[in-house]
Amino acid sequence: MLTMKQGVPPLAQFLWLAILVAMLFSPFALLSISVGALLVVAVFELECHPFRIRLRPQVLDRLANWRQYPDYFAITLSFWIVLLSFWQTYDWTYWFIRLQVKASFLVLPLAFLFLPAFSRRAVHQLFYGLLGLLTLGNSVILYHFCQDVADSLQGLKMGQPMWTPIHHIRYSLLLALAVVGGVQLLRVKHYWRLPAERWLIGLLTLLAFIFVHFLAVKSGILMLYVGLATLVLHYIVMSRRWLSGLGLLVLLSVVPVISYHSFPTLRNKVLYTIHDFKMYAAGQGGTYSDSGRLAALKAGWQIVQARPVLGVGAGNLRHAMAVKFDEQYPDYIEKFMPPNQFLFVWAGTGLWGLALFLIAFFFPLFYRRHYRDAFFLAFYAMQFVSILIEHSLENVLGIVHYCFFTLLLLKSMPGEEARWVKA
Repeated sequence: MLTMKQGVPPLAQFLWLAILVAMLFSPFALLSISVGALLVVAVFELECHPFRIRLRPQVLDRLANWRQYPDYFAITLSFWIVLLSFWQTYDWTYWFIRLQVKASFLVLPLAFLFLPAFSRRAVHQLFYGLLGLLTLGNSVILYHFCQDVADSLQGLKMGQPMWTPIHHIRYSLLLALAVVGGVQLLRVKHYWRLPAERWLIGLLTLLAFIFVHFLAVKSGILMLYVGLATLVLHYIVMSRRWLSGLGLLVLLSVVPVISYHSFPTLRNKVLYTIHDFKMYAAGQGGTYSDSGRLAALKAGWQIVQARPVLGVGAGNLRHAMAVKFDEQYPDYIEKFMPPNQFLFVWAGTGLWGLALFLIAFFFPLFYRRHYRDAFFLAFYAMQFVSILIEHSLENVLGIVHYCFFTLLLLKSMPGEEARWVKA
């Protein structure tokens, strides 16, 4: 019999931590190895005395009863969309790259499907660890910043991001998620060993909240407030405490203004963004990042209008965008891809691909009314806004970020323990 008491294998928990570390500090190789190893550990069981490797008993059962887990298989659709677009491809190199990047959409759902059940407390403990890792990362970033404060501030004025261990947008999104996770830990009064740790969790969460503003990455700041606002709105709806909820929303709206006047890093980034938009409006945005993204939105929409049903092919989109930039924006140094996940998928695979992607993304949220879980809803709101302003599900870090945390929260959804018990 499979029961909830089995828990997650220690090696799988180690790989969870390895994935977190890889998302924050390491090169691509460790992330890919950790994700692949998690699937192997989920499928096979290692016994030392005597030494043998065998298939975990729940693997065949869950494959045989796959209809009970449509939310897991829905996530894999993002992989199949690219695979099924092969017939349109003439740029096979880019198509293979896209397929390789999308592999995590297949590997991680299967890994979590086959893992034994685990509680939400295990997930909370992982977020506790994430807060600690980010505190370490933030300290390193602050050290780099302090090496030459004037140069760092000048770089922000010129649109250059602050140094971060990984891509600044990915780091800021993890930081924003850690803050929302910290609030969740405080909500459920989580601690590891001692109740007094709640003060430490509160302090780490506050420091991470402050650092999101100091880092001055627009996407991270936006995701932070989307996640926090979602938690507040969920609190208002569930508790009916309208006055206190309204007070929290007012506080959330005031903090960004205070931060703008408190952090020169944030102020410089805002001023540069305004300048960037002005240059785009004047037709002189060739060297500006936000101007390039706006141009890419326009070019992507033109591709959709030309081929709305079938798209140009997932493997051909890079070439199609390059042609549009050469024709309409020859002075732009970088040829951007559409910075909107929905537009990216639509332009590449047409309406059929977009329809499958909408199912892949939204089905896990609405299946069994998972949106009732405040933490899951806040995370999903953050992801939704993220893919509105970035094609964040077109790189390995973004895909692992989405799949890993989505599946952690799905598998530990309160009240669904019976899904994972075999009599």
